This record gives sequence, structure tokens and C-alpha cells, in this order.
Amino acid sequence: MNQSSSHNVSSREKGKRRFPNEIFLFLGAIIWGFGFIAQRLGNQHIGPFTFNGIRFLLGALSVSPLLIIVRKAEKQEESQNKLAEPALKKMRREKNRAWLVGSLTCGLALFAGASFQQIGLINTEAGKAGFITALYIILVPLIGLLLGKRVGWNVWLGLALAVGGLYLLMVKGGFSVASSDLIILIGAFLWALHILAVDHHTEKVNGIRLAFGQFLVTGLIASGVALWREPIAWAAIKEALYPLLFSGIVVAGIAFTFQILGQRGTNPTIAALIMSLEAVFAVLGGILILNERMSTQEWIGSALMLVALVIAQVNFSKRQDTFAKQANP
Repeated sequence: MNQSSSHNVSSREKGKRRFPNEIFLFLGAIIWGFGFIAQRLGNQHIGPFTFNGIRFLLGALSVSPLLIIVRKAEKQEESQNKLAEPALKKMRREKNRAWLVGSLTCGLALFAGASFQQIGLINTEAGKAGFITALYIILVPLIGLLLGKRVGWNVWLGLALAVGGLYLLMVKGGFSVASSDLIILIGAFLWALHILAVDHHTEKVNGIRLAFGQFLVTGLIASGVALWREPIAWAAIKEALYPLLFSGIVVAGIAFTFQILGQRGTNPTIAALIMSLEAVFAVLGGILILNERMSTQEWIGSALMLVALVIAQVNFSKRQDTFAKQANP
């Protein structure tokens, strides 16, 4: 097999490996989109930090049974390695250290992004918040450039269209921007950092372990802030029970775990683009469940962002190579 054929085979194998990852990310985007609805409903009863503290602790609890399966797999792997006991202890220490660092890093980024998003959702519609949050599709490659990651020209074209879409979504007459929109915008930057943090640590830490660790860190920090800053009443928590269960078990426990599993081996820019489809489902959920309405300007901005997502995900260079081969058999 020549080098070109070998390269084509490896590319196909890589595509096959990444396909299930993309499904994980897409399913996560659907759940996150409808998760905005639960977050808005939860804000009607309890404070944002109380909501996040409970939902991420629920997320950690929902993932914890999977740790038993992970531990069994790790024990089986250790038995197959046939390493001496000192070497095994060293390997375990390194794994635990990587898990601790990854959990703290991803957990802090998740706490920051989720906090700004939850506070902003007090006064911002679910659909609009979803599209503003999708700004991380611009920020991930921009920050990635500083880390030596490159993206194609089509991604930059998509990002330019997304900027125009966000302008139409956020800026009203007289160039005024609502403070709640600005809070969600800051959250988008923090979500971008979270995506890059997950991309870095999934190469070193088991996905389920990392999911549990980041949920635990986020839940504990948010709960601590809630005890300090917010009144906590069991009656109010009971009123927010269904949004909390959905946000904790489905959005946090399932969707964020899908993110960690899906991002492993996937370019962080492409992962961000797929996950930003949550904006589309946030709009649909806001219209269907909360009876929200968007202005014509906001609809145009949303459409621009959707077009931007499609353009940025198409690999034009690969298509051009295919056309060239067909023209020169």
C-alpha cells in the first residue's frame, strides 16, 4: 500500500471513530437547548446559585453509578499490564493527580459559565440566550489560535456571519444592549474556556471520572455561594423540583457527560459548532413551552447564526480535492 492510500485509509478510520462522538455532541446540543427552558422555570422559584448547586450535585449523583463500571475496567486493565506493584502505585497516583487537576479546572470553568448563564436567564428569553451563548463558536477558535490550533477559511466566514447574527440579536435601537444579554455574553466566553479545558483533560482522564469530578466541584462551589448570598427555602426548592430534576439528571448528568465523551478525539472548534446547535433547540423550546416570541430582527439574527454554523462545518477543501480527482481521473 502506497503512502497516499495509507493516508486515505487512516482518514476514513479517523472519520469512523469520530462519527459516534459527533452523535454524542449532537444529542447533548438537543438536551441543552431544552435545558434553557428548565433553567428559566427554575429561576422563578429559587436563586441562580441555589439552582446550579442542586442541579450539578444531582448531576454528580446521577453519574456516580457509572464509576463502578469504570473502576472494574481499570482493574482489568491493570491485571493485563502485569506491572510490578510499585509501578502500579505510581500509575494510580498519576491518574488520580490528572483526575484532580482536570476536575478542578473543568469544574471552575463550568461553575463560572453556568453562573453567568443562569443569572442572565432571569431577564433574557430562553431562545435569545441560546443564540448569544452560541458565541463560543467564535471564541473557541480565537482562543485556540493562541494554543497553536488552526481552522479553515470557511470557519472564519461562518464566524463573521455569526457576529452579524449576534449583533441583530443583541443590539437594539440606539445601540443599547440589555445588561442581562451582556451577562450571557460573558458566560459565552467562559463556556469557550470550558470547552478547551475539556478538550485538554479528556486526553488524560477517563470521561466518566472527569464528568463526575467537574459536577462535584461546580455543585459544591455553587452551593457554598448560595448559602452565603441567597435565601434558601425548602418550599421554594420543592416548587422548582421538576426543572431541577431535568437540569440535574438530564442536562448535567447526561448532556455534559455526552460532551466529555464526544469531545474526545474531536477538534474543539468542530465540537463547539455542533454543540452550538443548542441555540436552535432553545428557540424551539422557548416558543413551544414558554410561549416566547422574537422580533423580526431577532429572527434574522438567528437565521444568520444558523447559516454560519452550516458553512463553518462544511469541509470545502476536501470537496475541492474530490472535484479535482473527478476532473483528472
